[in-house]
Amino acid sequence: MKIGICDDNIAERDYLASCCKELGYDDIDLYISGEDYLERNTAPDILFLDIELKDANGLDIRNVLDKAGSHTYIVFYTTHSEQMPDTFGRNVIGFLHKPASIRQVQRYLQKASYYHKEFSEIILEDRKLPYSELIYLEADNVYTLLHIADNDVLSSRKTIQNWAKELKEKSFFQIHRSYVINLHHIQSILNWKIKLSSGQSLPISRNHRKEFQAAYQKYLLHKAEY
Repeated sequence: MKIGICDDNIAERDYLASCCKELGYDDIDLYISGEDYLERNTAPDILFLDIELKDANGLDIRNVLDKAGSHTYIVFYTTHSEQMPDTFGRNVIGFLHKPASIRQVQRYLQKASYYHKEFSEIILEDRKLPYSELIYLEADNVYTLLHIADNDVLSSRKTIQNWAKELKEKSFFQIHRSYVINLHHIQSILNWKIKLSSGQSLPISRNHRKEFQAAYQKYLLHKAEY
């Protein structure tokens, strides 16, 4: 996950960067001002953004990202908690008061990672598809059928084994050699069969049951937290 830190105070920038590195995140870009961020035209997954900047302030940057339809999530980082009501926006996922603890920083990094997995897009041969719309995948010889919302079905030249590897970190799980499901679309589980939001019931093979239970429990814990 790419992290951006935009603050005109070098000590605050370095502190947040050290927190991120201590938590295992090394892909970090530092910006010395709002203009610096806008001119470099980068797109981090999460941006820790000071409100009171000398040129383009944090609210200006938020407005630019909102209008552009950016997928960068914003965490405002400031000493001015009275400005919190003005910080809400489509991309804003939180507000940190300086100085933040490493635990608080970790929570927002995890939150951005979770949102990124849930709402990013699959790039197919001829279209983009939000992961949230993909209900399950079904093996079809060397092809894969992608079952999406409204009972629509798309075909992919990629094998289901390759899809399973690609989707492993995005709330999907391979329950059977022929099926990969979106955990978000599970409605119920009974006798090792999963009923999905689209109405289909798919079996969990014996070899995948233990690993599935652990993966689904982890998913539910993340969902409850965010």
